[in-house]
Amino acid sequence: MTKTTLDYINRIWSYKFSIMFILVTLASFFTRLWRIDFPSVVVFDEVHFVSMGQWYNSRKYFFDIHPPLGKLIVAFVMNLTGFGLDDKYREIETPYQHYGYVWIRRTQGTFGALLAPLCCLIMRELGGTDYACILSGILILLELSFQTISRAVLLDSTLYLFIGLGFYFGLKLWNTNDMIKYNDLMIKRKVKDNASFYIKKKKGLLIKYWIWTILCSFFISCAFCVKHTGLCVIGTVGVIHFIRTLFVSPKLKNYNNLNEIVKEKKKINDDKNNDDKDKVIVQKTPNIIIRFMDELTNRIFSRMFLSGLIMLFFIVSIYILCFVIHFKIIIYSGVDENSMPDEYRATLIGNEHMNVKGPAPSMLSNIYRINKRMLELNHEVQYEQYYCSKWYEWLVHYRGIVYEWEKYPDGTHTCVYLFGNPPIYWLGLVSVVVGLYYFDRFFHQRTAPKKVLSSINIFQHNSICYCLLGYFSNLLPYVLIVKRPTYVYHYHPSLFFAILLTGLLFDLLTKPLLSIISKLRPILLSLFFIFFLSVYIFFSPFSFSFHLTEEQHDKRRLFKSLFPLW
Repeated sequence: MTKTTLDYINRIWSYKFSIMFILVTLASFFTRLWRIDFPSVVVFDEVHFVSMGQWYNSRKYFFDIHPPLGKLIVAFVMNLTGFGLDDKYREIETPYQHYGYVWIRRTQGTFGALLAPLCCLIMRELGGTDYACILSGILILLELSFQTISRAVLLDSTLYLFIGLGFYFGLKLWNTNDMIKYNDLMIKRKVKDNASFYIKKKKGLLIKYWIWTILCSFFISCAFCVKHTGLCVIGTVGVIHFIRTLFVSPKLKNYNNLNEIVKEKKKINDDKNNDDKDKVIVQKTPNIIIRFMDELTNRIFSRMFLSGLIMLFFIVSIYILCFVIHFKIIIYSGVDENSMPDEYRATLIGNEHMNVKGPAPSMLSNIYRINKRMLELNHEVQYEQYYCSKWYEWLVHYRGIVYEWEKYPDGTHTCVYLFGNPPIYWLGLVSVVVGLYYFDRFFHQRTAPKKVLSSINIFQHNSICYCLLGYFSNLLPYVLIVKRPTYVYHYHPSLFFAILLTGLLFDLLTKPLLSIISKLRPILLSLFFIFFLSVYIFFSPFSFSFHLTEEQHDKRRLFKSLFPLW
């Protein structure tokens, strides 16, 4: 990584960017929280997670195919608001009897609102310009399915936030590691004039490195503890970290710093009248530098390897801790007890097996058994539902999900429909295709257009690879492994990485044209915003539960021949 790239990542926030970032953040909170109390009935999978929160607070046993963390957060907020534990919400469209449901929705809405500004910050770490950062944030902001899913008592917005935070701190970790490498090289180069500055700077960078390691480890672990799909971000971060650790030595040698150092040392010696002693120094300098580079490589490898072990430790520890908390809370007989063996059920107060004599199972055995049952049930789930969709339907947003529908005497109706901003889905798909094209051309430079190669640097290429890896690591399991019924929201993590990729390609594709139209990027950003905002407003009644007539609803069923299920 060159000094120019490092300076670009650490660039100071401009006044214009700061204003736009604040506006995106405020708009995100407004759209996720406004009218969040509508509808005041149970919608879609709230029927599961509201009940599970009640069971946690009643300390009754229940079984779910997802890990406990997301439901523990719901139960915690429910406990703070004094949400009724005796009210039954086991059917969709059951009216809420306690206002606490609004605060639970607001919690999820807050998690969803943080995703747009977080996307801007991730783009900065990927090396995107201010315009690319704002574009990515706007796309998340105006993507209606992200908005709708964060306005209900579901686990998904929590999952997306943890995925984004884990990836963000992973980027901070890797960029800080590159800065430490550069700093070490500068210590060697400036040994006679400014070494103390870089030595002091290195201490601060090392502290940051371990802070980012801990935060990255924590949030990717939390994502996995909300839903098992969080394993995809662990895979993304793990693969990137493994590759950067494995190939740290070749990367150092590919940097031109070694030649630069040797040239500077030779120049210093040439200025000393070329006496015999200086000639010896010149001859020995390359060997000294090579030894230094080998030592530096070993230090970096050790640091990266240790941070990888810390990630693994956090993932295992936090996952086990969540289940320990789960089993410590539930002490009374409840529902779905057949998911656990009799020796465990005998430990539950009020269970028919309570008086059965026998050794109580250990905590680790309980955790193993419940996870085994979760995996078995995931494979066993087979049902047909109108709103189920296949992975190839997600790419073009072929079908949404109706959360709630209510008719009124005046002939109007309201509905909460998990339906996105279709052009954003299509743009994300195009970005993935273009990203794959550039990825291929980077490794086949002889056949690549000269303009393309001149506009790509190694840092941009790495960022594109990161986003492509994140996209496919979330999508391919549904293509190759998952056989259970799936829905459009399973595509959201992949869409998140596709939007990041869109921002990177926005920079890449407009760069060659800046010499012709200097204001091209702000003009395009404005046009994108106007277009996507228009589509957002058009479909927003599906998210905000506005009243619609049959005619108004039918107008929103565009392209009926291509998308009959809209």
